[in-house]
Amino acid sequence: MLKMGVLKVELVLLLNLLLVSGDVYNNEVSEHSLELTQSLNLARQELIQETCRHFPPKYGLDELPPSQLEHILINEEHKLLYCYVPKVACTNWKRIFMMLSGKWNGTDVLSITASIAHTPGMFRDLSNVSKAERDYMLENYNKMIIVRNPFERLLSAFRNKLEGDTLSARYFQDRIGRRIIKAYRENPSNESLEYGRDVTFKEFALFLTNRSEEMADVVNNEHWQPITNLCHPCLIKYTLVGKSYFS
Repeated sequence: MLKMGVLKVELVLLLNLLLVSGDVYNNEVSEHSLELTQSLNLARQELIQETCRHFPPKYGLDELPPSQLEHILINEEHKLLYCYVPKVACTNWKRIFMMLSGKWNGTDVLSITASIAHTPGMFRDLSNVSKAERDYMLENYNKMIIVRNPFERLLSAFRNKLEGDTLSARYFQDRIGRRIIKAYRENPSNESLEYGRDVTFKEFALFLTNRSEEMADVVNNEHWQPITNLCHPCLIKYTLVGKSYFS
């Protein structure tokens, strides 16, 4: 379990935590593990740059509306930006960000509940700064992104938000599940149309790929939005690129 006895941790420790070994809670730093992490981090940066050369963005950073940068959180004390991606361990990383920002007095990150970590307005983000301040941060801060296999992420979102039995799942089933069933199921039952609790993964996939106009308000939900749309890796040069592994 990751515990942070002091808030002014060295950034090199944070780098070592970037899920190279698949264990976000292992805070043992060795010379070998640090070298491995740095090597993989550079390889991931190069892969992003190479991919962006083949698929350049159709717009520039200044053309983005401010709302497109709201997933990029700011930690001024450690000169760190973090683009959080739902279903990619973002709850744990927000917990760590809270401790780095001095927003939690404890030493155990897991003592921070998910609801607290996701409190609206908990962190500053790039959507609420001036262009000059944004450009300065992008030039001088470390910029962190955590990625995940996109198909795993979609399956996780489906299971958690449309197949689950939590209050959050009920919310998504009522507001999105019912509409998916109505749009993509032949002869749905009255119960399915009323509650939306039995969406199939095939129907979910049709919902994502068809991108019909009548579903435009929900198809771009952050839980299944592509990482490229949330973090803009072809416009922002991320210096810390981690990867989440889930068993």
